[in-house]
Amino acid sequence: MHYSCYPLLIVIFFLVVLSLVSHGVEAECMHDHIVDEMDMVLELPIAKQDYAEQYPTSSNTRPIRILVDTSALMNDKYACSQVGSVIVLDGSGTKYICTKGDILTQEQYNLLLNNFLPAATQRLQSALSVIPPTTTLKLKEGITQCGYGPMVTYDATKYNTVGVDYDLVLFITSRPVQQAGVIAFGTACQQDQFGRPIAGQLNFNPSYVDTKEASHPEELGTCIHEMSHVLGFSASQFQYFNIMPSSGRS
Repeated sequence: MHYSCYPLLIVIFFLVVLSLVSHGVEAECMHDHIVDEMDMVLELPIAKQDYAEQYPTSSNTRPIRILVDTSALMNDKYACSQVGSVIVLDGSGTKYICTKGDILTQEQYNLLLNNFLPAATQRLQSALSVIPPTTTLKLKEGITQCGYGPMVTYDATKYNTVGVDYDLVLFITSRPVQQAGVIAFGTACQQDQFGRPIAGQLNFNPSYVDTKEASHPEELGTCIHEMSHVLGFSASQFQYFNIMPSSGRS
């Protein structure tokens, strides 16, 4: 995969990992577990795009445009809406009984929608650039689901429309996670022909979305961390990286 980026981004990414321990729990990142379970690197669907050039330089790139889709954030049958309801978790079909802490509150929703997600998106858009497609970026035809476990269902025609200008679509969910200490997770679900993710899921475990103002920096750090996984920053995918400095190809 090819990115033109500021070298500081790599440092930021690894520093963000440290933010997870600030939640007062033994935080876990389940991204690599998801990759192993999905065999993501080998099986990630490829949606071929039209690019004028393959390799990014300082003259043929622009800041990455991330489209954040929050339509499932408060309207998702695999999220908890009331205490005692039974939902399906992960790819094994595990059934789970919802508790009060598993239900996303309005305050949590507002912070994710109006604070953490926009701020994280802006940080990454200011740090990463990509070669834009010569036509509208298109998700793979015939695929209507994205993510891990019970997947997010979407209508591809909503995104494969002239005038919808983006380089990555990110589906946001707020589902509980049975594995202890998992604050959130992010995973890609489609890539272009060069291995750059163009669609993915970012899930927040409601039990760990802390609304206290003192915790806002850590929550933002978590959001950036998991978005970075969607973009391909993970141990399992570094072997496929071909990162270009912001000044040109190397």
